[in-house]
Amino acid sequence: MSTDVPFPRGGSREGDLEFLRSLLFRGPIARDALALIYAEAHGLDVDSADRLARKDIEDARRTTDWGALILPDPYRLATSDEELAQFLGSERRRGLSILQRVRQQRRRGLEFLKALPLRQACLFSEDRDA
Repeated sequence: MSTDVPFPRGGSREGDLEFLRSLLFRGPIARDALALIYAEAHGLDVDSADRLARKDIEDARRTTDWGALILPDPYRLATSDEELAQFLGSERRRGLSILQRVRQQRRRGLEFLKALPLRQACLFSEDRDA
């Protein structure tokens, strides 16, 4: 598969993001198609290329103005503030849900671990009685 996009050989992060940018500016691209293009350009298997592409998307979202516009499924650049706001709203809800679960898990897990020595003592004393 030819991408017609020159890939800068040298492994600089700027080059990888520029490669991604050139692909996204062409229009929407499905995740599996992006992985195939990355696999060919980087000489990787498809799974490794998929991970690299997703890492580049994450880096671009975090560090570039154009990357802040990347939307998923298929990967594309937002063309309106409504489109971007909808995606960011769903990401925010997802993030808050994860934080809530972590908070609850931490609380319950720490309480369980603090009580564990007491539970173990009960288990051992029951074994002696038997």
